[in-house]
Amino acid sequence: MVVERDDGDGSPAYTRDGSFKLDAVGRIVTASGLPLVIERSDPGAEHFSPQGPGEFTVGRNGAIAWQPAGGDPVQVGYIRLAVPVSTAAGRDPDMVSLGGNLYLPAEGSSVEMLPAGAASAGQIRQGYLERSNVSLADEMVEMIIAQRAYQLSARAVQAADTMLALANGIRRG
Repeated sequence: MVVERDDGDGSPAYTRDGSFKLDAVGRIVTASGLPLVIERSDPGAEHFSPQGPGEFTVGRNGAIAWQPAGGDPVQVGYIRLAVPVSTAAGRDPDMVSLGGNLYLPAEGSSVEMLPAGAASAGQIRQGYLERSNVSLADEMVEMIIAQRAYQLSARAVQAADTMLALANGIRRG
């Protein structure tokens, strides 16, 4: 997804941060407060200011809608997904980390903006946060295995210490 950096000129950067909220002026921003760049349904509007109670929804295709309490939904715009592509033949696309979950295309790479759900773009799911492709069950199993290995090593050290203490006691006695 594209955000405006706070480097003074609002230049774009790319993020995987999917935790959004509204700021004081009605812009959709990341958890760190950077405005999300969206394709607006009303190109003349700088931002959408919701009136009264309601909620935003984001569809799997990236469509952002405002649902006022007791009213009809209002289409606000679309979130487009940034997909890195290589501009050099035979080279995988790279992104350079700026820190704070922000990225720029590396030299020899560029970014293609695709609608959510397109072939290589991925999907948007409201109410979910990405877990960086980590399988929680696999990681828990690995942690338990590591814990058991540490426990076994600690017992081996204790046994060696006990044997050395016995050997030391025999020598003195």
